[in-house]
Amino acid sequence: MRKVKLLPIVLLFISLSSCITKHEEKKETLSESANDSVKLVESHDVFFELDKETSLKTSFITILEKEKDSSILVYLNEQKPAIYFYDINNQKLLNQILLHKEGPNAVGTPTGLFIQSMDSIYVISSSYYRVTLINGLGEAIRTYRLLGDDKPNVNTGMLRPFTISPPVVIDKKMYFNVAPDRDVYDKSYYNGNVNLVLNLNNGDFEYFNSYPKEFNDGVWGVAAVNFSSAFVKHKNQFVYSFSISDSIYVFDVDNKKIKGYLSKTSSLTAPQEPMRKPSNQYDLRYALQATYYDGIIYDKYREVYYRFVRHPLSLQEDESPNFYDFHRKPISVIILDRKFNKIGETKLKNNTYQSFMYFLSKDGLYISNSNPNNPDVKEDKAGFTCFKLEEI
Repeated sequence: MRKVKLLPIVLLFISLSSCITKHEEKKETLSESANDSVKLVESHDVFFELDKETSLKTSFITILEKEKDSSILVYLNEQKPAIYFYDINNQKLLNQILLHKEGPNAVGTPTGLFIQSMDSIYVISSSYYRVTLINGLGEAIRTYRLLGDDKPNVNTGMLRPFTISPPVVIDKKMYFNVAPDRDVYDKSYYNGNVNLVLNLNNGDFEYFNSYPKEFNDGVWGVAAVNFSSAFVKHKNQFVYSFSISDSIYVFDVDNKKIKGYLSKTSSLTAPQEPMRKPSNQYDLRYALQATYYDGIIYDKYREVYYRFVRHPLSLQEDESPNFYDFHRKPISVIILDRKFNKIGETKLKNNTYQSFMYFLSKDGLYISNSNPNNPDVKEDKAGFTCFKLEEI
């Protein structure tokens, strides 16, 4: 079988430049529903200064909570590579850990992190199928290899340790989302596993869970590989947002059961259609004209869930699309209560935000405003807009 080794669409975003051609935007059909009881409202912006070696786009950011209302923003620089730590209150750089590309402390090309403490950090390299435990000096303490002597095959998967699907540790076991090592233009792709659990004590690992059954109806393109998860600690549950599914899925770690809850965008009036001609040649146009669900976030401070949606673009038959056009896809955020009832959906300002870069704090939901189409982008500062949850 032909293997198609393609990076998830999140990583494709990172490689895009900021030179964009202007197009006429599609008229939006999304509006506030009479049933909406809450909405997200822009509050204020914060900016974190970057050095010349750090991109405005990263595959991984997170928040470390500290005592006395102080928190730290963690920002991964994949190219340098390095980990930056910022004070969330004043946006000042506190510390950085340089990562090694070669030698005994090499971590591969980093794509995500799990931070146990400032002196105990797991660095994940998707393309190397490797997890490396380092200390605060960047020195390797232990390395876990998730391929062994094997090569990627239909029974393996590439780790997805991103902002939208961060690794989680439960009882010395690290849980990951994975993208099956299969041909994305073959229906059998969606028979592959979507999760992996790594035993941090002995290094054993196993794959489990599969895509929802609606994926079996066709081929959905490279962008459909993208899916997100949020861990709800007090329930010991993972909540999944799959790209073409109108439902979110809840996986209970204790009883291993999965249950779906409808979480549909108001703008989608008909079921998503699969690709008519499954191939790389038609994939880009299909992805730009499709509705895709994106990140899922659990807001423990307000006991709600946020689910990002990327809406279609209108393309002329003779128009030649490119990857930059993904930045033009309109974004909305569905809001669910703690029982997964939809209580609102907020459309975000076009050409402003990045739906794969965000973090949560007591103040609200912070979404990256470093969309290359945003005329206010500061090339040396990573900008985020704080959104507050308000009743309508």
